[in-house]
Amino acid sequence: MGASSALIGWHWCHRLLPWDNDVDLCVLYPDLLKLKAAAERQDLYD
Repeated sequence: MGASSALIGWHWCHRLLPWDNDVDLCVLYPDLLKLKAAAERQDLYD
């Protein structure tokens, strides 16, 4: 899903729920594990 698709989804949701002013992100679990591993490696050099 590209950035334009995400913005279209946000616009549609904002029209449906005008009080919902935030942007919700969906992250797949394998990608979340990769981000966690990268953050743990980064702390080793501090």
